[in-house]
This record gives sequence, structure tokens and C-alpha cells, in this order.
Amino acid sequence: MSEQALRTELVEWARSMFYRGYRSGGAGNISAKLDDGTIIITPTNSSFGDLQADRLSKLDIEGNWLSGDKPTKEVAMHPILLSNHGPVVGGKTLRQAFFNAEELEDTARLYLTLLPYGFTTLNKGQVQELETRYPKN
Repeated sequence: MSEQALRTELVEWARSMFYRGYRSGGAGNISAKLDDGTIIITPTNSSFGDLQADRLSKLDIEGNWLSGDKPTKEVAMHPILLSNHGPVVGGKTLRQAFFNAEELEDTARLYLTLLPYGFTTLNKGQVQELETRYPKN
């Protein structure tokens, strides 16, 4: 995928997430690696609702700012956050990555919504029964 196509797709998916309530204000960052190893990432203090493809930050492999607006202020912390800060969502394509992110968000929202009402999760035996009855393809 060309750099311009990647930038455009990142902006489209970010805007989609913003308008459907998955992100608000300046919360969260998106990044994607190009074939040459450089990284396109959201700029500091940016909103998923009004990103512009030509203003996304571009970094080299070491995280040095190459072009675009100033990168997210958390860029220096990303290696630490990615290794110690809960889920990081990805996919083979941007579309798949965004769908995976939405699924995670929906699951978390459902869990937090139901938490006050109490619920029972499946035990290991029940999970095994389902896996036997409905094997993965």
C-alpha cells in the first residue's frame, strides 16, 4: 500500500470510530508501519474526528520525527506502553485492525454494563464443551 493510501485509510477509519462513539476528543492514537519501516502516527492533541491525511506524523524506525505535524506526545512512551499497558489491537489490514478494536471496545462496554447486575462466566468444562461442539475451522 502506498503511503498516501495508508494515510487516507487511517483517516477514514479514525473518523468512522469517532462518529460511532469509539473515541472522543484527543483520546487514543493510531499508527501503522509502511513497507520501508517508517511509521505513520496521529499527531499530538489530535482528534479522530478531524484528522487530515497530509498532517499525520511520519517517524523513522527509531521514532525520529520526519514529517507531518508533531507526533503524539506519548511517542517516546509507546515501547513501554505497548509492552506493559494492556491490549494492543492489530490486524493484517487496517480494516481488520479497526474491526478488532471495535470488537474489543464492544466487549469491554458490555462487560462494564453488565457488571452491576452480576453474571456468571463459563467454566473451563463449559468452554471445552463448546469448543468440541463447535470446532474452529
